[in-house]
Amino acid sequence: MKKISVLIVFLSLFYVVVNAQTENPKYDKALADSLGADQYGIKTYYLVILKSGTNKSTDKEKVSALFRGHLDNIGKMAKANKLVVAGPLEENEKDYRGIFIFSVKDKAELDDLLKSDPAIMLSY
Repeated sequence: MKKISVLIVFLSLFYVVVNAQTENPKYDKALADSLGADQYGIKTYYLVILKSGTNKSTDKEKVSALFRGHLDNIGKMAKANKLVVAGPLEENEKDYRGIFIFSVKDKAELDDLLKSDPAIMLSY
């Protein structure tokens, strides 16, 4: 009797797994393609956490120019629909300064966008 119960449970789970692999009748390929989503309708986003580095420049003009370039770059990336969210974080013990959430096709494109920001130095 115990073996039959285990077999019934196994077959039930097998049915659920197989049934879950069928196509979604509500999937809209045109919509997914227009949003840059994959074959399941899922779009990938990249979260970037900006952290203070070791450069503690006291040159106010240089710091101001870097920050202006940083803000201009944020605007450029947002206008190109690559940057979804950007914002500062409150002061914290880990020196996290802000976040970006990107909607790009892959990590290479993300790296190129980050390299275009004068205030960011990649460290991964």
